[in-house]
Amino acid sequence: MPPNSLPRTAARPGPPSRRDRALAECKAGALALQMGKTEAGLKRYAAGVSLAPNDADIAALHGVALRSAARLVQAQRELIRAIALDASRADSFTQLAQTYRLAGDRAQAANAFLAAARLRGTDAIAWRDAAEALRLADRIDDGLTTAQHAASLAPSDPDIANTTALLLHRAGRLEEALALCERARAIAPDALHLSLTHAMLCRTLGRYELGWSLYERRLELPALLQRPFAPTSPRWDGSPLAGRSILVRAEQGLGDQIQFLRWASMLQARGAADVMVQAAPALVRLFRSAPGVDLVIASDRPAPSHWVHVDIGSLPHLLRTGDDLRADLVPYLSTTAADASSGRLQLAPRAAALRVGIVWGGSPLQEDNRFRSVPLPGLLAAILRPEVEVVVLQQGPAREQLDSIDPVLRGTLHDAAAACSDMYDTAVVASQCDLVISMCTSVVHLAGALALPTWLMLATPAEWRWGASGERSALYPSLRLFRQQQSGDWTSVLDAIRRAMTQLCEARHP
Repeated sequence: MPPNSLPRTAARPGPPSRRDRALAECKAGALALQMGKTEAGLKRYAAGVSLAPNDADIAALHGVALRSAARLVQAQRELIRAIALDASRADSFTQLAQTYRLAGDRAQAANAFLAAARLRGTDAIAWRDAAEALRLADRIDDGLTTAQHAASLAPSDPDIANTTALLLHRAGRLEEALALCERARAIAPDALHLSLTHAMLCRTLGRYELGWSLYERRLELPALLQRPFAPTSPRWDGSPLAGRSILVRAEQGLGDQIQFLRWASMLQARGAADVMVQAAPALVRLFRSAPGVDLVIASDRPAPSHWVHVDIGSLPHLLRTGDDLRADLVPYLSTTAADASSGRLQLAPRAAALRVGIVWGGSPLQEDNRFRSVPLPGLLAAILRPEVEVVVLQQGPAREQLDSIDPVLRGTLHDAAAACSDMYDTAVVASQCDLVISMCTSVVHLAGALALPTWLMLATPAEWRWGASGERSALYPSLRLFRQQQSGDWTSVLDAIRRAMTQLCEARHP
C-alpha cells in the first residue's frame, strides 16, 4: 500500500479552554438556580468568574444570576465590572438598567437604557425602552426627544406611540397626546396599552363616553384576569335585567371602588332584583350604606349565587351614562347607621374653632406616588393656627413622617387614624371634621362620596378623574382643587392652602 494511502490517525481534541470551562460553570449554575438551589448556583457562577476573571461575557452572566437571586447591589457591581471590561456590549448596559429598575433607581436606569440605545444604533426598541425609562425618571424633555427618535426608526410601532403620548401628557400637551393616540390607533387598533392611554386622555379632557368604551380594554390586563373567585356567570352586557340578580365585582384600589360605586344605584332602574357588590374588605361596612345595594361581600371570598356579573369600572359604559359623571348621585355613602365603632371614634369636644382632617401620603405601590404625596411639615406649616385643631386621618407607610416632626408639635395633633380599623371608621372620624385636606388618595373619594367639604392638593398632571384644569370636581361637588403650577413643586399649592385657610378662619372667627 503506498504511503499516501495509509489511514490517518484521528486528531485528538485539545483540552477545553478556560473560557469554555467558565461557560460550563455558568450553565451548571443556571440549572441549579432553576431548581431553586440558589447558593449552589451562585457558587458555580463564581467558579466561572475565577476561571475567566477578565471575560466580559462571564461577568455579565454572573451579574444577571445575582439579580435573579435578588442580590441587587452585587448584581450592579458585577454588571458595572462587565462594562468596564467591554464597554461596547449593549446588552450589559440593558441588564444593568433592568437591575437599577428593580432596585427602584429610576435615574440610573434611564442612564443605562440610554447608553444601551446609543450602542444599538438603529434599534427602535432600544430607543423606546430608553424613552420609557426617561419618562419614569421624570426627564420629560429628554424622553420626548428620545421617543421621537424611536418613532423615526419605527413609525408604526404602537408601543413607541404610547410612550410618546404619555410623555406629552406629562408635559401638559394633552391635545397633542390625544391626536397622537388617534393616529396610532388607526394603524394599530388592537394595541392594549395604547388604547388605555387613549382612554385616560379622553376622560382627562371630559370626553367620557369614548373614554369609558376604550377603558373596557383594562379587563385584558393580567392583574384583572387573575383576580380570585372568578364568577362562572355570564358578564352583563347592559341589557335590561328583568328581575335578575347581578354581582358587581371589585377591581383596582379603594379609591376606584368608592368612585365607581355611585353607578351601582342605577342598576335597580335597569330591573335588577338583587344588587350584590363585591368590595375590598376595608370597604365592606362602608358600602352597606350605599343606596340601591342589597348585599356587600368581601372580595377575598366567593360570591353567592347570582345571574350575571359586571366589573365595577364598567358600570358607566354599560349604563350608557355618556359624558355625565352623575354628580347628582352624591352623597351616596353615609355613617348614619348605628355601629359599635361610632362611640369609640367620637372625638372629644373641639378645642378650637375649626377641626381639619389631613392626609399627606398615598400607597408606595402606586407608580406616581412620589409625585402626588405632600411633605407633612409643609402641610402643617400651611394650616396650623391657634384656632385650628388638626386630626390625622393618614394610614399606611406615610405615617412615618409623624416621627420626623417636633414632639411638641406632634402632641398637638389628634391621631384618630390609629384607632381606625377600616374605611367606615375613617368616615366616622372625617364626618366630625369641618374640613378634610388631602392629596389624591382614597380618603378624597371617601370624603367626596360623603359630600364633606374637602380641599384636594393635586400634582401636575393630575389623574384623569380631576380633569385638566379648574378648581371644581365633576365627580364630587364638595371638593375644591388646588393644583400644582409646576410638576414636583408643592410651593404654590401650599401657599394657596395657607391663604385659603386664613380666609376660612377669619370668616368663622373674625
